[in-house]
Amino acid sequence: MAVFEGGTVPLVLPVAHLGTEAEQRAVADLRDVLGEAIHPLGLQLGARLVATDGRAPVEGPAVLLGPAHLNPALQGRGLEFAGVRHTNDQVICDAPTVAGVFEALYLLPSLRRGGEVVLGACASVEDAAGRLEQTVWESWPSFQLHGIDWPAVCARHRTALSAHPNPGVALQEWIAELPDAHTWVRPTGDWGRLPYQGRFVGQDVRLTWIPRWTEGWKQGARPGWRMLGIDGPGWWRRTSATAHSRPFVTVVRAFTHPIGTEVELEAEGPRGERVRWRDMVTEAVMGPTVEVRRDGPVGSIRYGNNGGLTEPTPLVASRAPPEKRRAGPVRFLTDAMTYSSNEEVVLGLAGEPHVKVLGTPSGGGSGRMRMIDLMAGWRVSITTCHTFTLAGHRIEGQGLPLDQRIEGPEFLGEDDIDVVLEVADRSW
Repeated sequence: MAVFEGGTVPLVLPVAHLGTEAEQRAVADLRDVLGEAIHPLGLQLGARLVATDGRAPVEGPAVLLGPAHLNPALQGRGLEFAGVRHTNDQVICDAPTVAGVFEALYLLPSLRRGGEVVLGACASVEDAAGRLEQTVWESWPSFQLHGIDWPAVCARHRTALSAHPNPGVALQEWIAELPDAHTWVRPTGDWGRLPYQGRFVGQDVRLTWIPRWTEGWKQGARPGWRMLGIDGPGWWRRTSATAHSRPFVTVVRAFTHPIGTEVELEAEGPRGERVRWRDMVTEAVMGPTVEVRRDGPVGSIRYGNNGGLTEPTPLVASRAPPEKRRAGPVRFLTDAMTYSSNEEVVLGLAGEPHVKVLGTPSGGGSGRMRMIDLMAGWRVSITTCHTFTLAGHRIEGQGLPLDQRIEGPEFLGEDDIDVVLEVADRSW
């Protein structure tokens, strides 16, 4: 049952000019994020939220955001813990820092009337399992789409959990039954991945791409070679992803390590030749993003809601500034690892006459995640919505609509021609 019973309720924000310079920047970021998130927050709480500044005490139904020392409406009413509470028909979301308030916002779907939810990890594996079961049910949007009986899945894995030597891995195997790469149990901390791409084939991890600047290339490893010393089947069981992207996401997970870790790697070629090398895991580097979108609706969103879906709401974009626009032809090349924000970039352009999407289906998961701590060292991320193009094509589970499907080679060798790139070059 939602906390509110409809109507319009003020979302009382911390005041932008209070606090240190760092706190003021953090509050500005929070307000920017809530510009898009205010609608789904209202859906979760059962009311239409309208943002307002916390310059004075508020009476009647309201949602008040901390930190309390940055919101005059919360003076003397801040929580004694980081988290959320419903009291006197008001929801208080508070933490000592703005970053903590960001985290506490993820708890709102779990809040019940007259209740409270504390931010932080569970004290036991059993409690973590209960939190996983509840929070995924509250938010994941695809149970009906895939015909998944979540209570049955949970009952089966709860039985296995007690006997598993590694509870974190057991929770990963549990949630891997959901075909969605954003929804997975992940270790906490700062993680990066090795600069290689691969595919899980049969029982093996096979390299599909090796940049020429890497140590692996210098030592002689090439696409198609088999990686040794990696438990491919184990990572497969722990990896959640759409069916067509799971072989690739499995290797992403296997190649992920804490930033700063030196990893020893070994690969075997087609004639049994072997090479070894060491790589340092560094922070993942994101490429530049250029927005090329039109004003107004570019699609729609339906949020997960206790096993079902909310009604569609428009996904609206603002036109990019002139210096970032391109009026000429645009070609997007996609494959199973075109995922998340990559799909969001293309979403607003799908169907435009000067834009074409070539390749194979993208990963099928546009994002908007909920992040919840489970137990020490582990947290779960949960996809919260389905995203649709203006034509009604669902991105989740399917990927972007293609203008032309082109299959490239499974392993791109040193002298191979990139078929997809060749076709794209001839399509201008």
